[in-house]
Parts: sequence; C-alpha cells; structure tokens
Amino acid sequence: MPISIYKDEKDIKDRSSVQAHESNFLQNSKKVIVKKAVLANTRKKTTNQERKARIYTPKFKQYDKPKSLSEHYPLTNEECSELQNSSGREFTINAMNEILLDMSRKPKESRHEFPSKAAFMAYMSKVYRYEGRDAVKTANSGFKILARATKAEVIQHTTQTERESYLNLVEQQAITHRSDENQLKAKWANTLPTNVAYNLLSNMRTVRKVGKMLEVPMDKEVELTEYSREIILAQANAVGCFMGVERLEVLVKR
Repeated sequence: MPISIYKDEKDIKDRSSVQAHESNFLQNSKKVIVKKAVLANTRKKTTNQERKARIYTPKFKQYDKPKSLSEHYPLTNEECSELQNSSGREFTINAMNEILLDMSRKPKESRHEFPSKAAFMAYMSKVYRYEGRDAVKTANSGFKILARATKAEVIQHTTQTERESYLNLVEQQAITHRSDENQLKAKWANTLPTNVAYNLLSNMRTVRKVGKMLEVPMDKEVELTEYSREIILAQANAVGCFMGVERLEVLVKR
C-alpha cells in the first residue's frame, strides 16, 4: 500500500483515540459532585435566640424584694461616712437620718423603691449633694425636721427644748442670785445629762450637807445611775459649804 494511505489511517486512529478519551473524561466529570459541608454558625455576633436565652447576672447584690426609703432608716455610721464622701457634703448622721425620715413621709418620695442597697446609696448621694440645708446649721445633735413629724415626736422635741431652756435658766440664776446652792445647781445643770439634770433639779426642794452626807429632798423619786451619783458628789465637793461630802441620799416626800 502507498505510504500516504498508512499515514491517513494512522491519523484517523489517533483522532479517534483522542475523541474517545475526551468523551470518557467528560462523562466521568459529570459524575463528580462536590458537596460543601454545612458549618456551624461561626459569627461573633450572637443570634436572637442566644440573646433571649442569655441569663442576666446583676452587678450588685439584689434585695429579695424592693425596699422603700423608710426601710433604709436609720442610716449606720458606715453608710453616713460613705454618703459624705460620695455627696461631698458634711452632714452629720443625725441630720442625714432626719432628711431621710422626712423624705420617707412625703407622698411622692415614699413610693420610691430600690432593688439593691447600691441603688439606694446612689440615689441618696444625689439627694445630699443638692440638699439646700446648711450642713453646719444642721450639725446640732438636737436638729429635727418637724414638718411631717408625728404628734408624739413633736411633743418629745418640745419637751426637750423646754428642758434645755429650764437648765439655761438655772445657770443664769447662779449668776444673778449668787449662793452656794445656786452654784451647785448650775454645776449639775452643766455636767449631768440633760434629762437627768432636768428631772433632778425640777423635782428637788433644796440641798443640804449633814456631816459627810449630801441630802437632796425631792418631790418624787428620780432614777440616778452610779455615774450620775458620782458627778453629783464631785460637783458638790467643788462648792463652798458642800465640800467634804462622801455619800448622797435622795429623800422622797411621802
């Protein structure tokens, strides 16, 4: 056969082989299906479901149930110190408690409720910071806010005022009507606790020295502690004719 014929046949066979290979490749490639794995949610942002399921943990210890202003009365010394620092005001513990008590009786403020002590302290810090009263003028231990006080509290406070006025009068009499007895009464008024001094001086009829005994006749019995008795004798020994007394006898009129 002529060489050209073999050559043509060879080309035909080579083309047929290539076509068959390409056909097989195409058929096999159609059978390959690549599946991507479904990955879990890797987003940094939480989903709505996760957000709803999140459990809230409070920063501060919460009360079992909210407390009102009156349930925080009275303030302790530690609370007073903390509020002084946070508010920048130097109110005494008595003044702070009076302001708190007064607020707790106001119709609007009395309805305030606090979920925690921290919430209460933050609220009161602002109250004291903007309080219009002068911290110096309210520093008196007898400072009271009577606008919304109960009748019993008003009576008690008025009585205390009257007692202090009475003791001031006793001290004044020792100056205007000088005598050993008046001098002794003034010393008792100035050194004994207010209530003890008032009860003693307003009920005693006179005072006298009998030997080493200090006798104090009274209209009614007055309770005196051992400490008060020591003050009474000590002051008596500092006044002229009563010097040298060692014992105290309170005589009650029958």
